[in-house]
Amino acid sequence: MRRLLLLTLIAVLAVPVFGQNATVAGKDSLTQNLELDNLRKIAFKDGNVVTTYSDGSTKSHKLSVNDKLQFTTPDKEDEAITEDEGTYTIYDLSGRPVKTHTDRSCDQPFDLNDLGSGIYLLKTGNRTIKIVK
Repeated sequence: MRRLLLLTLIAVLAVPVFGQNATVAGKDSLTQNLELDNLRKIAFKDGNVVTTYSDGSTKSHKLSVNDKLQFTTPDKEDEAITEDEGTYTIYDLSGRPVKTHTDRSCDQPFDLNDLGSGIYLLKTGNRTIKIVK
């Protein structure tokens, strides 16, 4: 469950950043790098993480085969969450909701810049995702 939470956290973030990379480590010990400087969107679709780049190309990564996804250089740029279900809430570790978003069209970005450093839990549908900021 911890593995899925960490992977899902990173996967739901659409991060417009410069010169940043993410590393995906699979269960089979294979790793791959995602260059985030050209990344336009990260979204969930049918059990996959779908990354869309500024040139329009897309890549799909199956959630069940990934062990972890890690950013190599954190950035304070805007972050947006894109999710097919459209409703999510972020809680602090005391269980207090700190941010809620409901958008059935899933077209509006969900800004995380106003969250302070710390650990949060994002609840969407039947998933819970750990956010470390």
